[in-house]
Amino acid sequence: MFDLTPARSFSESNPRLALRTLMLVSVLMLAGFVSPINVSAEDGDPRTLEDVGLHMVAIRNDSLDTDDDGSFDAVRVVLVLNATSGQADINMLLSASTGLRSTEQWDNRTVVGQENLSLTVDAWEVGQYSLNLRMYDPVVGDLLADIDIGTLWMDPSLSLPTLQMTLNAPATIETGDDCMVSRFFVDEVGFRYSQMGSRTFTGAPFQVFDSDAQLDCSVWPAGKYELHEFYQNGFGQTSEEVLKFSIFNRPAPAFNLSVVGDGGEIGSECKISIVAETLDPIEFATYSRDWDITPAQTAGGAASVDCSNWQPGVHKIVIVISNEEGTSSTRGINLVRLPVLEPTIEQSEIAESWPTRSLGEQLEMQQDGWYVAGGVSAFVFLLSMVMTIRKGRRKNGSIEKGLAGVDDPLTAAMMRSSVDSINPIQTVQTQSIAEPLPLLPSGGPDPQGLPIFTDADGIVWRKHADENMDWWDGSTNTWVSFSSID
Repeated sequence: MFDLTPARSFSESNPRLALRTLMLVSVLMLAGFVSPINVSAEDGDPRTLEDVGLHMVAIRNDSLDTDDDGSFDAVRVVLVLNATSGQADINMLLSASTGLRSTEQWDNRTVVGQENLSLTVDAWEVGQYSLNLRMYDPVVGDLLADIDIGTLWMDPSLSLPTLQMTLNAPATIETGDDCMVSRFFVDEVGFRYSQMGSRTFTGAPFQVFDSDAQLDCSVWPAGKYELHEFYQNGFGQTSEEVLKFSIFNRPAPAFNLSVVGDGGEIGSECKISIVAETLDPIEFATYSRDWDITPAQTAGGAASVDCSNWQPGVHKIVIVISNEEGTSSTRGINLVRLPVLEPTIEQSEIAESWPTRSLGEQLEMQQDGWYVAGGVSAFVFLLSMVMTIRKGRRKNGSIEKGLAGVDDPLTAAMMRSSVDSINPIQTVQTQSIAEPLPLLPSGGPDPQGLPIFTDADGIVWRKHADENMDWWDGSTNTWVSFSSID
C-alpha cells in the first residue's frame, strides 16, 4: 500500500540534513540517475509546477526487499514539495511496466506548506520494471512534470495466484466414510492492484461456492470424481488445480446367527444372537435390524432374542440388517423347540395344546402300510401296460390300413419289415416308486430310531443328528426331507 502519511519538511526537522539532501539530488541529476523535469507544452507556453504554486525540493527512489530474500520486490518514490503560496493542489500518476503488464497509480493531493510524499510499486512478476512519474494541474489537466524514475529488476514478494485442494480421507473411501476436501486460494497481486478475477469449479455432485473452504464428501454417492478448479486475475495470471479420487459403495453388512438351544425343551436355555463379521463392531451396532419370526414373536431391533419360552414346534427366524446407505444382508434359520415329557404344574394348563412327543424305541412297528403301498404300485404298473398296448395297436392299425392298397404279397411283406426296423416296439419301463414304510401298531409312522413330535397342525416331525428335519407324508407312508432356509 502507498505510504501517504505527511512528514515534516527537511528544514524543520534538521536544517543540516536538508542541505545535504539538496546537494545529493543535484549530484544525482547531473549523473543521470534521476532525469530532469520535463515540461509539457501542448498549446502556448509550457507550464511548470511553479505555475500552480509548487516547488520540488527533492526526489528519490528507494529499492525495497520486504521479505529479506536478497531480491528487490518493491520500489518507493519519495518527493518533497513546497507550496510557495501556503497550499496548492496537485495530481500525480506513477506508472510501472514490465513490458507484458503495467500499472498506474493516481495520488491527488493538497500540499500545505512543505510535505514529504511517497508512492510505492510492489512487484507482480519477475522482471525489469520501468517507472515514470507525471504531475498534472488538477484544474485544467495540463502536464506540469514528467519524470523518468529509472529501471529496476524485481522479484515479487506478493503471492501470485495459487489454488490447492487436499483430500483428507482413508486410502480406500467407501460411502459414509469421513471424507473432506480442503480448498486453498490466494492472490495477493490481484488484491494489491484491484485485479481480482473469478474462480470456476467443476466435478462435484453439488454446487460449490468460492466461499466453501471445506467440501464434505462423506455424503457424496459412490463414483469416480475429478475435481477441477481454475482462476485468472485481471493481469491474466492463472492457476489451476485437479484432484482425482473414487468412492466405493459400502458392502452389505457381514454377520451370522449364533443359536443356543435348538432342539431343546421349552423352558431350557435358548438364545439367538447376531454375530458381526466386521472390523468395526461399533459401526455395526448402528445398523438397523429387522426380525421376522414365524410363529410371531416380538424382537424389535435387538441384537439377540430369548427363545427359551417359545412354544414347542418349528420356528422360522429371518433377520435383515441394513447399513446407513440402505445396503442390507439377510440370514435365516429354523429352530425346533420340544415339549417337556412331564409338564410342571404351571405348564399343565397349556400342555394339552402341545404336540405329542415320543422316541423311536418307544413305538412298535406294524405292516398295514405294505398293503396300501403294494396296491398303489400294482395299479400304476397295470395302467402303464394298458396305455402302451393301446398305443401299439393304433400304430399297427395305421400300418395295415396303409398296406391295404398293395396287391403284391411280397411287396407288402417287405414294407412291413421296413416299418418294423424304423419303429421297433419299445420296451415299456415303469418308474420305481419309493418303498413305503410300515406303520406301527398304533397307526403312526416308524421314526427309525429318531426323536419325533407332532405339531399343532397334526404334522409328525423327526429330527436327525445333523439338525435336519423330516415330516411324515401319510399319503405315501414316507418321510419327506424339510428344506431349511438358504
